Amino acid sequence: MKFMGFLARLFAVLIVSTSAFASDAIWLVLPHEVRPNQNQEPSATRAITRGPAINIKSPSNTTPRNGTPFSLVIEFTPRGGSEIVPQSVKLLLKTNGSSDITSRVANYISPSGIHVPAALAPIGMHTIEVQVADNSGRRTTTVVNLNVQ
Repeated sequence: MKFMGFLARLFAVLIVSTSAFASDAIWLVLPHEVRPNQNQEPSATRAITRGPAINIKSPSNTTPRNGTPFSLVIEFTPRGGSEIVPQSVKLLLKTNGSSDITSRVANYISPSGIHVPAALAPIGMHTIEVQVADNSGRRTTTVVNLNVQ
């Protein structure tokens, strides 16, 4: 009987912990922003010199699930002795046009990249353009295709 009481308390703690974790998650893409034919080409960028590198670390080989928070980790690497300018970072949701969603992750941006420990997005394919520049004015753009099932 005591064991059953222990299990009930443990189960309650797990439910509260999971709910707290989900409530700390931020919506990267809002449900009303989902549009058909959301995949669009990124803005064209060309430069004589190389801008910072953008490396998508997470999500990588995993497919985020609807309603389940996932980690968004994007690393920035400066080149040629330059430094990343965090204020230059932009995230654009490519729908029928572009929606600037940078403010949703602003607290998670640093010179080394973007690290959102718990992000959410609705079901669908979401194309997010990531832009960053260094203190030499060189800008790099890449695309994150986020497929949420």
